[in-house]
Amino acid sequence: MRFKDWKNWYRSLHWPFKVFIWLILTRPLVDGFYFLKEVSPLASPLYITGVISFLLSLFCILNFKKHFFNPIDIAYKFYMTALVVALIMLITRFNFEMITLEVTFKTLNAALLFFIARRLIRNLKDVDGVLQTFLYSSILVAGLILVEIWIKPFKTISSRGLERLEGAFADVLNYSIYLVMTVLIACFFYLRKNIAFSKTRRQYLLLIILVFSVVALTRINHVATLAIFLGLLALFMLFIFRTGVLQATLFISVSFLVLQFFASDIIESNVLPLLKTDLEVYSGERERSQAFHGRVGRWELLWEKFSSEPLIGQILGMPYSMTAYSSQITGGSHNDFLRILFLTGFVGLIFYLFLLFQIFLQINKFNTAYQFLLLGALSIMLLYSISTLPTMYMPLMNIISVIYAMACLPEHVAKSSS
Repeated sequence: MRFKDWKNWYRSLHWPFKVFIWLILTRPLVDGFYFLKEVSPLASPLYITGVISFLLSLFCILNFKKHFFNPIDIAYKFYMTALVVALIMLITRFNFEMITLEVTFKTLNAALLFFIARRLIRNLKDVDGVLQTFLYSSILVAGLILVEIWIKPFKTISSRGLERLEGAFADVLNYSIYLVMTVLIACFFYLRKNIAFSKTRRQYLLLIILVFSVVALTRINHVATLAIFLGLLALFMLFIFRTGVLQATLFISVSFLVLQFFASDIIESNVLPLLKTDLEVYSGERERSQAFHGRVGRWELLWEKFSSEPLIGQILGMPYSMTAYSSQITGGSHNDFLRILFLTGFVGLIFYLFLLFQIFLQINKFNTAYQFLLLGALSIMLLYSISTLPTMYMPLMNIISVIYAMACLPEHVAKSSS
């Protein structure tokens, strides 16, 4: 939609949903002041927006009804029940210690976003409006990356012999999230029909975003993000073939020509150093535990610890049985599936996987572009979950929750034009 149409859509929303839109728009700016949380919670925009988001979730749950029912609602309630009970057990077992309260608030806040999105998304126009909002918010992130590349980096770290840009954010995943979600949304709008912008303008926009993303990837140097970027391109080409062989052939030809000029240098200088350790593990030069930048060894140790927990801790989660707080139920696991397993047990992990399966089952009721959007979102969550913790990142879950809520739309709405 044009900016004028986006403004009209925004004005049509109830005030709680307008607040949600502003939370998405201002998130890059808020994340840039993450360091203020070390000064005081009252001085931290992160904590302030976190409280606003939490209260907004509760307000929407209490004051707005869902527009229609979907099996995803039941699956999400099962997962939320396991999560909430485990978090309550965590904070009560450790006498409301600050670390457990912070973990509880951060984990619960991201999960509650679905309940806002579930009440906001009434039709496909609402989905388009939120996605366009995210693109507007990404402009600031793109500007930061350009400043870091052309002028001077704000903050860098060294990983696997390469320098990573982190900008004004807490870690590199913030840049990564905006990059892959912008690519997903740009490809989605390219596939959309009955849209205000011409095909030519969307082609130019997509080309600019893809070229910019490749340049940014060479400075971010994040393996999971690179894998997701390539996966999204492969998925996009598959959907392009479904819409027309000529378009697909043209897209592949242009991609091939670009790769001819840049691929060999990028692979040699940016990709191979990232994969060096894993290639050495595969060839037998290193221990298996050193795969995934040493994460496999960590996962094995954490799994051994989890396996030694009493049966109730394995079934319902470690908060039911552990005697000392462990970071493996938060960021220490570097794997979201394991984190959910450790926190909520096999019961919670099964509920979470069942939720993702229920969302996947909704794909066929949508038109091509929305099928791509849903599949792309699930792919991002699954791939990031292998080595990071996507369900704990608010910028990502703001949009993923909206796409999950889109999956709840009834078929007659899902098939209609936005």
